[in-house]
Amino acid sequence: MVVNLKRIARRLWRSSPQDWLAALAGEKRANVDSRQREVGRYAWCLSTGRVGTKTLAALGALNGEVDARHEPSPSLYGLGRVAYDRRGEEAAGEVIREALSACRPPVRAEQFNVSLETSPQVTFLAEQLRDLFPGSRFVHVIRHPGAVLRSGMRRRWYDGHSHDRWRLVPTEGSAAATDWDRWSRCEKNAWLWAETNRWILEFLEKLSPEEYVTIRSEDLFDGQEEAVNAFFGCLGVAPPPAPVIAKVLGRKLNRQTAGSFPEWGDWSREQREEVLPHVEGLLQQFYPSDGLPT
Repeated sequence: MVVNLKRIARRLWRSSPQDWLAALAGEKRANVDSRQREVGRYAWCLSTGRVGTKTLAALGALNGEVDARHEPSPSLYGLGRVAYDRRGEEAAGEVIREALSACRPPVRAEQFNVSLETSPQVTFLAEQLRDLFPGSRFVHVIRHPGAVLRSGMRRRWYDGHSHDRWRLVPTEGSAAATDWDRWSRCEKNAWLWAETNRWILEFLEKLSPEEYVTIRSEDLFDGQEEAVNAFFGCLGVAPPPAPVIAKVLGRKLNRQTAGSFPEWGDWSREQREEVLPHVEGLLQQFYPSDGLPT
């Protein structure tokens, strides 16, 4: 499926805040005080989704210096798909930057020093966001594929979900595209998990160690001190007290409750063997003690 770039641009335009629409038309921004100080740092969470991004926003907001948001308006659904499908095309990159400059204007607020967005929709827009906001920091949150696949299956990803039109599919001419139609939904979700994390890791290779951190979702939600400190350290702020952190992490916002699919430990050997060709390399890298059929 070819994503219609103009259609996405029109949708983003219509859903943009009216003050920014006026700004693009050359009118006065009535609701923005340009005299306010812009935040000193922008941070973006890169993930597959279903890693606890809504809770991560709540966690970041525990520090009063951080303006943390999960999915600010307008949402960026579709734009990341364009970035993936048209990667390497200079004209498409320019259109994406222009759309982002309208949808994600500079954050100006005296009380905040850091702007954090945790929506998975920014993942494939990392290159353009780094161009627009020099000095950005990136938090890569990875979660065990068994957990992400289970959530995706319960949400009916690649099975009529309302956002499937924006979900990645293999690019035309690739080996994965040849096999796509014969793959099960579970295998498609496995490909998505691996391809998204592969993309993220490829992007992070271009950055200096100070510009990003990779954290396992499980470590962060277990409240492990190293993971918590790495998260807040990437934002450039101090972590709040441990009891406060534990209270937020225990809430598990946006937790999946509908649908049915077994947990990774209950998968059959056949189920694991179906997805392992897609996830095995990253699984061994980040979860070396888990995942192989027994």
